[in-house]
Formats: sequence, C-alpha cells, structure tokens
Amino acid sequence: LGPYGGRGAAGVRALYARTLELSADPELAPRLGAFDAACADAVARLLRSAGREAGAARAVLALADGWLVAAAVAGEAGPGEDAGALERWAAERLAPGLVALAPVR
Repeated sequence: LGPYGGRGAAGVRALYARTLELSADPELAPRLGAFDAACADAVARLLRSAGREAGAARAVLALADGWLVAAAVAGEAGPGEDAGALERWAAERLAPGLVALAPVR
C-alpha cells in the first residue's frame, strides 16, 4: 500500500481514490496500466507455481481489489504495512475461496 499503508481503512480508501484519479491523467494512465500488467504477470507466475490456471490472474487481482474496497467501506483496516502483510491478509481471506473455485490442471 506504499505511503497509504498503516492508515487503516482511510489509507485503503485514499489509495483507490488516488488510483482512480491518476487513471484519468493521459500521461499517467499508461504507467498504471503497466503496473497492473506487472501485477497480473506476478500473480500468473504464482498461480502456475501452485499448479493453477494462470489465466485467472486478472480475476484474482480484481477479487483482491474488490475485497480491499469492501473492507475499507466497512471500516476494516485491511492489510498492514509490513512486507508480508498483504500476502497474509489475502491468504486468510481470499485463498479458501480461490482454492474452491479454481480448477486444478
């Protein structure tokens, strides 16, 4: 969450508000697109290493984004700011559903 980490739900809301604002800037939108693509590539590698379908990477990212936004709206803090916080947060909340939904190759 970068500079928004450690600020709880307010930080998550600020992060997504800033992301939407930047996506409207013609000079910055391509950078956000490149960042999104890099994130999708990283998730695809993780899915492949777990024996899962890599094509679901964007869906996994969308699910994580939606979960973070819903948590922020509900006033939940979301992940903390240390390096492994997001992975732990996602594993606790998202992984059980993803395992149930994702077909094993």
